[in-house]
Amino acid sequence: MKTFLNLLFAWGFILIGQSYALEISGQTYSNDVNIQTVESINISNSTFESTAVGQVISTSKINLTPETILKSGANLSFTIGNVTQFTINFVAGSHGSLTGETSQTVEFNGTATTVIAVPAPNYHFVSWSNGSTNNPLALTNVTEDQTITANFAIDQYSLTFNTDENGTISGSTSQTVDHGSSSTEVTAVANSGFIFKQWSDGSTQNPRIIQSVTSNLNLTAEFIVPPSSGNSYSEDFSSADSLNSWSVQSGGGSVEIVDGAVVIIDNSKKA
Repeated sequence: MKTFLNLLFAWGFILIGQSYALEISGQTYSNDVNIQTVESINISNSTFESTAVGQVISTSKINLTPETILKSGANLSFTIGNVTQFTINFVAGSHGSLTGETSQTVEFNGTATTVIAVPAPNYHFVSWSNGSTNNPLALTNVTEDQTITANFAIDQYSLTFNTDENGTISGSTSQTVDHGSSSTEVTAVANSGFIFKQWSDGSTQNPRIIQSVTSNLNLTAEFIVPPSSGNSYSEDFSSADSLNSWSVQSGGGSVEIVDGAVVIIDNSKKA
C-alpha cells in the first residue's frame, strides 16, 4: 500500500537523477518542483521554499541531511511504495499503422518491446510524439506512464525547370509538390531571335503544368532559331513521329505530305 511522507519543502521544475539516484547539494529552490520516480534521493546543504512532490520506491531511499533547510510554508510530499510498473501505449497517427505490441506494461527502469511505425502508400514516417525519430522504437529506462503517437506525412517531390542559353522560364523554377498533386504553371520564354522547340522530355506544352506528380523531375526548355522565309525543309515521318510538332507561321506557308514525308515551305518553324 502507498504511504506518504510529508515534510516542509519546495521547487518548480522536474528533477531526474542519473541512474535514478537523485543527488541534490548546495541548492536553493523557491518554486514548485516535481521529482519523477527515482530509486533514491539524497539532499544536503539545500534550501526549499515552496512545494515538491515525487516518488521513491522505498522509505529507506530518502536521505535529508541536517544542513538542509525547509522554510516555513514549504512542503515536500513523496509517494512511497511498490508502484514499479507503468503502462506504455503506442498510437498510429493518420496515414499509417503500427506493428508490435501497442499497449505494454513495463517494469520501473525497464525497456518496452519494439514497435514499428508503418506508413500508408505514398506516405512516410516522420517522428514519434516524444521527439524520437527512431523506427523501430524501443523505449528504455521507463519511469512513468506514456502515450506515444507515430506521425506520418505525404511523400513530396522536387520539380526543377531549366532553360538553355536561348531563353528563360516564367514561373517558379524550383517546386516541391505533394504526391499526386500538380505543379504550378511555368512558361518557356524565348530570347530575341529564337523560338521555343520543346521540353527535354519531348513535351511541346507551353505554358506547362505537370499533372499528378509521382517522382522527382528535372526538365529543360529547348529553343531553336526559326527557319528563314522561302526555304524548304523536310523530315521523314515514316516512323510515326507526331505531325503536331510542326506548325506554319503567318505569311502564307504550307505543309504537304509527299511520299511519306512532310514538307514545310515558306515561313515555317518546328516547335
